[in-house]
Amino acid sequence: MIRGETTDRKGVVLFLALAALALACGSDKKPVKVPDAPCDLYAAGGTPCVAAHATTRALYKGYKGGLYQVIRSSDQKTLDIGPLTPGGVANAAAQDTFCKDTTCLITIIYDQSPRGNHLTRAPPGGPGDPNANPPISAGFKGPEADGSDKLAVATAAPIIIDGHRAYGVYITSGTGYRNNAATGVAKGDDPEGMYAIMDGTRYNDQCCFDYGNAETSSTDTGDGHMEAIYFGNDSMWGSGAGKGPWVMGDLENGMFSGEGLSNNANDPTITFQWLTAIVKGKPGHWAIRAGDAQTGSLATYFDGGRPKDATGTTTRNYDPMSKEGAIVLGSGGDNSNGAIGTFFEGAMTTGYPSNATEDAVQANVVAARYGKSAVTCTQAPPTPVNLKATPVSSYQFDLSWSPVTPQATCWVFYNVYRDGTLLAGNLTTTTYTDGGLTPATAYQYYVQAVDSAGASANSATANVTTGEATAISINVGGPAVGNFLPDGYFKGGLTYTNTATITPPAGVLADIFSTERYGNTNDNNGAFTYSFQGFTAGSEWTVTLYFSETYLTAAGQRFFEVDINGRPVLAEWDLYAAAGGVNLGVSRSFPVTVDTDGKIVIDFKAGSLQNAKVNAIAITAGLPPPDVQAPTAPGTPAASNVTSTTATLTWTASTDDVGLAGYDIYSGTTLVGSSLKTTSDIGNLTAGTSYTFTVKARDAAGNVSVPSVEVLVTTSP
Repeated sequence: MIRGETTDRKGVVLFLALAALALACGSDKKPVKVPDAPCDLYAAGGTPCVAAHATTRALYKGYKGGLYQVIRSSDQKTLDIGPLTPGGVANAAAQDTFCKDTTCLITIIYDQSPRGNHLTRAPPGGPGDPNANPPISAGFKGPEADGSDKLAVATAAPIIIDGHRAYGVYITSGTGYRNNAATGVAKGDDPEGMYAIMDGTRYNDQCCFDYGNAETSSTDTGDGHMEAIYFGNDSMWGSGAGKGPWVMGDLENGMFSGEGLSNNANDPTITFQWLTAIVKGKPGHWAIRAGDAQTGSLATYFDGGRPKDATGTTTRNYDPMSKEGAIVLGSGGDNSNGAIGTFFEGAMTTGYPSNATEDAVQANVVAARYGKSAVTCTQAPPTPVNLKATPVSSYQFDLSWSPVTPQATCWVFYNVYRDGTLLAGNLTTTTYTDGGLTPATAYQYYVQAVDSAGASANSATANVTTGEATAISINVGGPAVGNFLPDGYFKGGLTYTNTATITPPAGVLADIFSTERYGNTNDNNGAFTYSFQGFTAGSEWTVTLYFSETYLTAAGQRFFEVDINGRPVLAEWDLYAAAGGVNLGVSRSFPVTVDTDGKIVIDFKAGSLQNAKVNAIAITAGLPPPDVQAPTAPGTPAASNVTSTTATLTWTASTDDVGLAGYDIYSGTTLVGSSLKTTSDIGNLTAGTSYTFTVKARDAAGNVSVPSVEVLVTTSP
C-alpha cells in the first residue's frame, strides 16, 4: 500500500512538471480566436436570437449541441447530428454512416438559442372557427394519415460548406416543420428580424415556402398575424421585377414585395444560386433585404411602411401587426404546403436589427463558403466523356456520362447544357433526366465538369431529335403520377395543392386531382394555356380534361370557358354542377383533328364568375365515341334595354351531357348573333319594328338544341 501511494505521488509530481514545462514553452502564444457566428453578431447589435436553426453549421461560435436529428427507416433509430467542432460545420459523415443503405428523414431541427424553440413535423392545419368575426377558415392538411406534413429526406440537399459536406432541408410539396409553442418570439406589433440561407434556384409558384413568425393555431387568423420570409414566384398577391423568384414578406393574406398588393420593381428576380434573404419589422415599418450568400453585400429591396390598399390608405389590418409568435418552415401560416424550396440556416431575433448588424451577418455567411471547397484547385477538371442521350419518350431524354477524376482533394460538380443554355448546375451525379421536351424537335446537349479552379472544356455534344408526338398525359400543377407526366407545356396561371380527399370518376387515378392550375386574375385576365406540338397534321386525337371543385360549395358560383385550337368546347361551364358536388372528380373528352401547324392548344378562360381551373390533361390517339346528344333548349329569352336600334336578350342556361360550346340567336330564321354566355346584345335593328327572337344551344360536337320559346321585341320609334 505504501509503495503504491509513493508511485502515485511520483506520477503526480511528473505530471505537474510536464504541465509547467508546457506552459512555459507556450507562454508567448496567444489562444486562437474563434470568429463570431450570426447569433453572436445579432447579440452584439442588441437584437439577440430567439431562434437559430441550421443543418449545416453552428450559428453561435461556442455551440456544440445538436443541429438536427435524423431517423432511419430500417430500424426507426435516431441520431443527433452536431458540429464537427464547437462553432463549426455539421458532422455530415456521422449521418452518412448512420444512414448507409437506408433512408433517413429529418425529425427535429434544433434551436441553438437558449430558448429551445425546436422545429418538428408540422401538425395539420387547425379546425378554424366559423363563428369568429371574421370567420376563420380551417387550415390545410398535410399528406400523412393524420393530416400532418411530411418530413424532409435527410440526404436530398447535399452542399459543400468550406470544403465539408453538409445537408440542407429539402422541402417538397406537403413537407413542413413548425413550433406552435415557441417562446420569446415577437407578438403583436413587437419588433423582430429574421434571415435565412436558401437555394436560390429551387422554388415554385405555390404557397408558401416560408421561414418566420406564424399563427399558433395553424389557421389563417387574419391580416398581420404572420411575418415571415417568403421565397418563390407566386404572384397572386405581390410580385417583383421580372418573372421571379422573389424574396417577399408573408404577412398573412398576402405575400408582399412592398407597401401594397402590387408589383415592386425594386424587388428583383433572384439569380443567386445561394441566397441570403432577410425580412424585419417594427411598428409602422418593415423591410426586405437580400444578397448572394457566396459573395458581396446585401441590397435593400424595400424599406417603408406597412402594406396599404390601392388607394394608399391602410384599410387592411397590417398596422399595427398582430403577430402570434409560432415558427414555421416550408409552409404557410394555415399549413398551406404546396411550395418547394431548400433551407440551410436561419435565425429570428427579438428587436429590429440594424443594417450594420445584418451586413456583418452577411459577411459571416460569405466567409462560411457555401458551395465552395476548402482546397484551392490549381487546374480545371478533365473533360467529361461518353455523354449519351437515351430517348424515353417523345418528351424526355435520359442523359449519362462517365465520371471524371479531379485533382487530388478537389470536389467536382457537373453542369448540363441544352442548346447552349445551362439546364442544370452543380450536379454531384453523372445522370440527368430532361423532360418536358417538344416532339419532333432537334436538341443538342453537352456537359462540363467544374471545380474551384474553373470549368473543363465542353464534352462532345449529343445531337438528338425527339420522335413524333405520341399520347401524353400531364398531372397539372404537380409531379409525375402513374402514367401522367409532371406539369409542363403551360403558359400563365398559378398552381395549388389540394389536401381534400377527391372521389374520382370510375377507373381514374385519384392522385391526379391533388394538384391544379387556375387562372391568375392579375395576369392575362385569368387566362392560361397548355400547348402541345409535334403532331402530324390531320391526325385525330382525343383530349380529355379532368376537373374537381374543391373551393366553391354550390352550383352557379363558377363559370369558365375552354377552347381547343381556337374552337370553344366548354362555354360558361359550371364545374360544381357538372361534377355533382364538391370534392368530386369529373372529366370531359373532345375530338381534335390536328391543324397544319401540328399543335394542340388548350385555352382556359375566366367566365362570368370566378376563374378557370383544371387538374389533369390526357391526349390519346383516335377519336372518342361520337357525342350525339343535343343540349336542352334554352329558357325563354327576356328582353331589356330596348332602344330604337338595339336590345339585350337574357335566358336561362341549357344543359348538355358533355358541355355547351355556345348559343346562337335567331330573328325568325336569320342568325343575328352568337354568345358564349346566357346573354347577348342585338344591334342593327330598325326603329318601330317588331322582331321575334329565339335561341338555340350547341355543343362542341355540333349538336344543336331545339329553339327556345319565342320572345317578341318591338323597338322604340
